[in-house]
Amino acid sequence: MLLLHKKEIRKLQNDLQSGRKTLVPTRFYFKKGLIKAEIALCTGKKLYDKRQDLRKKAVMREAARDIKFSA
Repeated sequence: MLLLHKKEIRKLQNDLQSGRKTLVPTRFYFKKGLIKAEIALCTGKKLYDKRQDLRKKAVMREAARDIKFSA
């Protein structure tokens, strides 16, 4: 159950159904015997962002390997 106003729930529903948006729990905590969750509405990464991250990981991996073998 979400403790939101009807207007807020409808806005979240519309954003989720429009596509490329995801509802993500960011934090869970206990308060007076209840579990509460903080949620966030997020957009997915674009393809070019994913490629940049893969390149960056590959460069870092090679640098770590070079440092390991030179030491």
